[in-house]
Amino acid sequence: TGANLYHDLHRPYEFPMKQGEVFVDDAELNEQGISRIYDVYIEDSKTLMATDQVVLETAKEIANKTSESISTAEFHNYLGKNVLKTAKHPEKSILATAAKLNVPIYTSSPGDSSIGVNLVTPHLFGKKVITDPIKDIIETTAIVMNSKKNGAIEIGGGSPKNFYMQTQPTLWQILRIKKGGHDYFVQLTTDSPQWGGLSGATPQE
Repeated sequence: TGANLYHDLHRPYEFPMKQGEVFVDDAELNEQGISRIYDVYIEDSKTLMATDQVVLETAKEIANKTSESISTAEFHNYLGKNVLKTAKHPEKSILATAAKLNVPIYTSSPGDSSIGVNLVTPHLFGKKVITDPIKDIIETTAIVMNSKKNGAIEIGGGSPKNFYMQTQPTLWQILRIKKGGHDYFVQLTTDSPQWGGLSGATPQE
């Protein structure tokens, strides 16, 4: 998800995060400028707003290079390269490692995260950076089409999982090309299969 990738940016820059209690007065934390994600405490100014700045600097760099829409993988590649250049510990970042190894990272819902929220600023007050979900579908389908073997690592269930698994029906159902499927995939998720949703679907499904 876009949220996974946004919060991936805290560690390489050593922006403050602490593990705390779950049952706590959120109003009290708010008064101290602390946000909470379950049992993870994050400072508003030193972590969230500092991370926002990393995203905004990347958006500015992209806007100066192109006015065309880009895929989420292109955006994440720019972001990862920025982390490689500017972070103290880029080895702690999925985005940076993927950029270094030229591995594309896609997210099906860029607007459903603080990365997407940050793109509001250049959209309204500067040069727009537009991510195109249809380009993502075309690129992921092309990867499967042109690969002798392919694999994916899926972090989470729900939309991210369905998004990458849909390359197969895109090929055989939409483009009428009799090729599809995935040779390998690793899924990191808490979703279970008994509810019948794609988020917890077994590989053969």
